[in-house]
Amino acid sequence: MLRWMMVVVLAVLGGCANARQPAPFNDPIMFDPDLVAKADTVVIMIPGAMTSVGMFTPALHWASREGVALAFYRFPGMHGLPVDRKLDIALAGSQIAGFANSLEGKKIRLLGYSTGGPIAILAAQEIEGDVRIAAISSAVERAGGVSTAARIVADVAEAIVRARSLRREAVWLQYYRTLLVGREAARKPLPPEVVASASPISSQTAVAAGTVKLPEKGLPAAQSRDIRRWTLPDDIKPMPGRLRFYVGKEDPVFATHQTVAFAKKLGSPPIYAYAGQGHLMYMTNPRVFEDIYRWFTAP
Repeated sequence: MLRWMMVVVLAVLGGCANARQPAPFNDPIMFDPDLVAKADTVVIMIPGAMTSVGMFTPALHWASREGVALAFYRFPGMHGLPVDRKLDIALAGSQIAGFANSLEGKKIRLLGYSTGGPIAILAAQEIEGDVRIAAISSAVERAGGVSTAARIVADVAEAIVRARSLRREAVWLQYYRTLLVGREAARKPLPPEVVASASPISSQTAVAAGTVKLPEKGLPAAQSRDIRRWTLPDDIKPMPGRLRFYVGKEDPVFATHQTVAFAKKLGSPPIYAYAGQGHLMYMTNPRVFEDIYRWFTAP
């Protein structure tokens, strides 16, 4: 039991090596070259560890708006990429920056979730021109450290009690309730609207269907190598006018005070906190995408 509980901790924290390395930019990035070529604005979407790019389903209609094209960054083992390397946050940022800098004259918008937040922040440091960053439920330095790991262990233990079982699937399903709405609300029946909003977006988090599975096949290890040591580079440039954080007030993984401390190192950009929302806010509060889009397209 202890072994798979630690796998849960690694998988969740992975949703959150400072050396910047040159790298080919196109392998992990999915995009339509024709649509990108015609666009004035390119939105690059970066999911969290163990999260499909399908999490961005509520934002896919952005591509139907004039002048906007979408691109997606894939993690090792996801969407056809082999599990032949471990995720490196700094390297991922450089890959995205390389892609963005090849799109001369276009506005670049970076949308990162959990681990994707730090990746987007690092990418923006290397991108030339007009760039804005939105980070949803962003991971923080060292993935929150011991305090975050301790909260996850406690929440998983409580999920075991609620599940009345040690079966991984049963416990994982109960723990996802905590990720959806926070620990207090997870102790009560989920409102129908929460179940309804959660079910169609991600097969990985199919709460309503009860088909949630613990990540396996080496993915947690491949996507979580740097979680306990990643920190902002010493030469990070403040970006208060280009970066915004969007967080759930009940996020059980990265607490609001951790995001505030992280943001201070980046020039204290705005933090928008949503009441009653957990770490999986993109599922239970998809309007966050429209809030982000309004800012992405504002003058």
